[in-house]
Amino acid sequence: MLQIERIEPEKRSGYEVELSDGTCWHLYKSDLRRYGLEVGKELSEAEREEIYRICVTVRARKKILAMLERMDRTEQDLRHRLTRAGYPEEAVDDAIAYAKKFGYINDERYARSYARSRSRTKSRRQIEAELSQKGITGKKIEELFEDALPEEEAIRKQIRKKTADVESLDLAKRQKLALSLYRKGFPQDLIRKELKLY
Repeated sequence: MLQIERIEPEKRSGYEVELSDGTCWHLYKSDLRRYGLEVGKELSEAEREEIYRICVTVRARKKILAMLERMDRTEQDLRHRLTRAGYPEEAVDDAIAYAKKFGYINDERYARSYARSRSRTKSRRQIEAELSQKGITGKKIEELFEDALPEEEAIRKQIRKKTADVESLDLAKRQKLALSLYRKGFPQDLIRKELKLY
């Protein structure tokens, strides 16, 4: 039988309950009352399973669905958020598998959509770096960008935000604009061509 070793209030809300096997659960005050949980109480396997299923697993599933309801997210992002919210790895895995079963998590779809929407204002390199931070790696870049705006159009759009007529800018202003475009990840040869820096 497992025993409750520690119950401590958390900063966010609820309580952290540590069991004798080292497992930690994040429960609400109502959970403590409903199951009569207190330090030193022994839990049968059936009690442990019920509390885990109802208070941990189901809540992790609800939380992941609530996050996905607001916006599409990558698997890595969801894992990170659930872990940060205090859910154990087993509950996180279960919630991820549950959402994937219904097609709510699809990193490839996310990456395509992200590349398509950001290609109007960002360079390919910048988009790749951002996707990598979101846990999307090893994708064929050509496939990701096939629906995206061509990089030439994206750089022209960025230039139009700064000036209506590139040729009216003096060399110093064109070089300054070139530097800002380079920092956004646009290729140097394309920048030179569009800003007429030969």
